[in-house]
Amino acid sequence: MATFLTVWSAHIDAPSHEEAAATALDDMRRPDSIATIFEVTNLADDVLVVVDVAEGDILKDNRGEDYEYE
Repeated sequence: MATFLTVWSAHIDAPSHEEAAATALDDMRRPDSIATIFEVTNLADDVLVVVDVAEGDILKDNRGEDYEYE
C-alpha cells in the first residue's frame, strides 16, 4: 500500500485562519460543491496526479506514458 499526500485548495476571504478553514470545509461538504479536484502525490516516488473525483477524470498525470489506467 502506498502513502499519498492529497491536497485540495481554495482562495477564501475570511477574518481569521479558523474561519477560512471552516468555510473551506463547508464548501467541500455542500451536496452541489464543485470542490472535487485534488492534487495527489505518491510520497514514495513524488509522482503527481490531479484527479476530479466527481467526474472520474484525471486532469494531469505525471506517471509517464507507459502507465496503464485501471
